[in-house]
Amino acid sequence: MASLKPLFVCCLAFGWVFSQFLPIRYFISSGFVGQAIPVALIALPALLLAVVGIYLFVRPARIPTLLAFGTLFFTMIVGLAGLFLFQGLAIYSVNSSVHMGGKGAGVVLILRAVGWAYQSINSSSVIHQFFGFIFGVGLCEEMTKLLPLFFLLLFKGNRPIGIDYRGFLIVGFSSGLGFGIGEALYCYAPWSGNVVTGANVIRWFACVPAHGIYATTDAAILWLLAPKLREFEGFYQKLGIFALAAFAVAIVHGTYNVLSNSQWIGIAIDAATIVLMYYVVKFVDNRSSRQQLQDEAHSEYSPGFQKWIHGYETGQRRLKRLYLFAATMILVSQVFSSSEEKLQQLQSRGLEGLEGTDVSSSSSEPTYSIAELQNAARDVERRARLEREQMKNPTPEMVRRVAEESAAQIERAMRGQSTSQGSNTLNRANDYGSGAGVPLAPETQDVRKRFDADGRYAVPQPSQRTYDHR
Repeated sequence: MASLKPLFVCCLAFGWVFSQFLPIRYFISSGFVGQAIPVALIALPALLLAVVGIYLFVRPARIPTLLAFGTLFFTMIVGLAGLFLFQGLAIYSVNSSVHMGGKGAGVVLILRAVGWAYQSINSSSVIHQFFGFIFGVGLCEEMTKLLPLFFLLLFKGNRPIGIDYRGFLIVGFSSGLGFGIGEALYCYAPWSGNVVTGANVIRWFACVPAHGIYATTDAAILWLLAPKLREFEGFYQKLGIFALAAFAVAIVHGTYNVLSNSQWIGIAIDAATIVLMYYVVKFVDNRSSRQQLQDEAHSEYSPGFQKWIHGYETGQRRLKRLYLFAATMILVSQVFSSSEEKLQQLQSRGLEGLEGTDVSSSSSEPTYSIAELQNAARDVERRARLEREQMKNPTPEMVRRVAEESAAQIERAMRGQSTSQGSNTLNRANDYGSGAGVPLAPETQDVRKRFDADGRYAVPQPSQRTYDHR
């Protein structure tokens, strides 16, 4: 196990530093297709660099290619879907009066504990936020990434699992990478509101590989605890080992989410995470028995892929070329972005249809939320570009309908009922402010401090750099 340089270059040099020198532009002007192209241009070199980086660090004898790709897609699709369902059940259980006996009582207790943790995310107390992000977001997401590896160890019993320790780490990294890709596409892509170009570079070069690095560390700890997992027979005992394997990284994950509003903190935590992975992986490598380390692989492999990536280890392929490719793709992606002036023009055009329209209710307070009208206008404008003939002039009804949907989503988010999706929507609303205010729930009265006496919201400059949660 050797070089960490490619991972440092990917996460820190490209993800955090290079992105700061990009002009402030936005992926908003060409509809879904026009947004998907720059995302692909950014994601491809980021993923290649991350995969090469973990390979040069772990240096497996053979790569379990099919198992790695299967794990990636399992976590990206099934894992994320299961996590969203679990989050919904956990938050629902907090206000539910359901009582169960036996093992069911333990399940309900776990759900309520996780639900309380998720609700603590929106607390004004930093201590409560740490609790929420560590025991809610961090622990649940790390266990989601470990789930396929847990199944692999659990159902194999005492039989060889088909891969050695280093192969197990590669599978863990693939699971984390799948989680990061799915999260980026579902919650943080331009079509989900993350339209700032620099933020997309940070997402793909720093956040997505970081999920893989987290999962690699989780996998090393789970490998160390594997004998205990096979020894215990009870459901809650095995679940405890599973949670313990993810807990150390959950602390790092939660800490990042609480403190992720600063570039320098992001750099420091990502650097510390890579160093932590190095020492944990080396420690488990030294503690593992020879029998574990020589557990010969029986999975199917891809000699072609193995040969291609092995070229970076032997020097047949140079990393400098990969770095240059990454920088070039990022710069090419800027062709699909718009300036701040263009953004404001689009927003103004989208809001023209609202003039003369009554958007307030019979009460003295306005009906719609801060940024929903602005965000709705952007959504309508986006649709208008896709269907120029049919929607050349968006009607006020169209804007109102989208605004209502967006307002409801943010209200749910602020009440803690849709944390993962809603936090991103709320960030998007804060970035693109302007419009009438909305009566908020008591839990969210702090948001109203941003209104003036007339219920209007001061239009801020769009955030130049955003450091989203993981």
